[in-house]
Amino acid sequence: WIKLKLLNRFTEFYWDQSRTEVEITSFLSKKENNFIITMNFGWKELFSEKICRRQSEDRDNIKPDFFIENQNWYCDIIEFKLPNLKRNAIVWKTNRETFSSEINSYISQTRVYQEYFDDPNNRKRVEKEYGIKVYKPKRILIMWSRHDFTTHERMDIKDDYKNITILTYDDIRDWAISQLY
Repeated sequence: WIKLKLLNRFTEFYWDQSRTEVEITSFLSKKENNFIITMNFGWKELFSEKICRRQSEDRDNIKPDFFIENQNWYCDIIEFKLPNLKRNAIVWKTNRETFSSEINSYISQTRVYQEYFDDPNNRKRVEKEYGIKVYKPKRILIMWSRHDFTTHERMDIKDDYKNITILTYDDIRDWAISQLY
């Protein structure tokens, strides 16, 4: 019952158009709200916003929203974006439909995270500094609501980007609710 109340609070929270990404991830990083993410896939532990410094390259550090520990003790990466699109998901030109720069920018951000962990020196530093093991992490991008694009558009996104999992806020909420029942 308490978790259902927290899920309802989360739904109200993310639908508030004045909320920022930082406010949403801060809400989810509170211990009492971790279940909203962890119970979706049977993950064990959630680590929020760890600054990962580069070891071998002169590039900016990264700071994924969440590392989520699997049953094998290794972490995947979750990145949250706002639950409402700024523009259309699909940019139209006859027979050349493509995904918006907004979508591609989000996906690119997660690709940089994955590339960071391709460097063994970066992996060692993060494990030493935070006790987090990351190797070949799954990239999970959570954005939008189901009503922002059609099922067909969503399936196209998933088909074009097979190495990333794209979920909606509705997916996260609904999966958590189904686990409670």
